[in-house]
Amino acid sequence: MRLVAERIIAAVAAPQPVYKLCLGVSIGIAIYPDDGADADQLLARADGAMYEAKDRGRNRYEFAGTAASSPRSSTRQTWSPNLKIGVEPIDAQHEELFAHMSGLWEAMLAGADQPVLSQGMGRMMQLLEQHFAAEDACMAAHPYAGDAEHRADHERALETARSLAAHVDPQSLLLAIRFLYDWLQSHIRSYDAELARAE
Repeated sequence: MRLVAERIIAAVAAPQPVYKLCLGVSIGIAIYPDDGADADQLLARADGAMYEAKDRGRNRYEFAGTAASSPRSSTRQTWSPNLKIGVEPIDAQHEELFAHMSGLWEAMLAGADQPVLSQGMGRMMQLLEQHFAAEDACMAAHPYAGDAEHRADHERALETARSLAAHVDPQSLLLAIRFLYDWLQSHIRSYDAELARAE
């Protein structure tokens, strides 16, 4: 496994002859049955290990078994005022989403039991759905060229989050929160910034 991962990283990192680009890759590795009993669990744990590899400097690989005890486990998912788009109700919802993610992260690190974590993830899904409905209303009131892609990005995020939330064990939950945190930052900077310009 290590040799294959190292070869993939070296192949991707090699300069591309046409555009002279240098790319990087981060690899997460999960092994059956130690890291999961089915494909969904294995993918979730491999994704978590991939984020761990990114956090440790990119162009590297991590095994799922070591990711859960890593320094990243103490990282809080926090809201930054730099993410404000200038539409007050949407900004307030963004801040609430980040606060809930942070609370769920802290509950997980504190060893909250599965029903508490499941309830927290369920609330996260409700907040996302309410937020997307509010953004849909803004797009209906102020249509713009990219609104169809914006809505499609909402649907992709919900589908991925629902899939991750189906397994509320610590590793899958860590991955779900990390996915939502990374996705939401990217979504705000691209689609939501475009929505703000259309208002």
